[in-house]
Amino acid sequence: MNVGKEFSIEGCTKDEKSKLIDILYKLSKLTWAQIQTESRKELGHEKIDFDKIGKKIPENITPPINPDDKLMIFRFGPKKSKQYRMTGYRRKNIFYILWIDTKLKLYKH
Repeated sequence: MNVGKEFSIEGCTKDEKSKLIDILYKLSKLTWAQIQTESRKELGHEKIDFDKIGKKIPENITPPINPDDKLMIFRFGPKKSKQYRMTGYRRKNIFYILWIDTKLKLYKH
């Protein structure tokens, strides 16, 4: 991930990193079919168009992203206050993380 500190693991606190690892671990135990049935505020996700994102897609991303693909956003972190976002895309059974947004600045909420 070559996106600078603002939207990468480099910019996360220890607590944010811990919460990210926790959600990745939980998601790794589920099939994509199971993830599809989860609430977007729990282990599920929501989809968003590329044009809603306030950042340019990194050029060195492989496999390449199709312009009509939608980004997938998973929430993680605190339950009662703001939840962080992990944004990326899926190819077959692999989820590619593009941005980690702990300040909720990547797109308009």
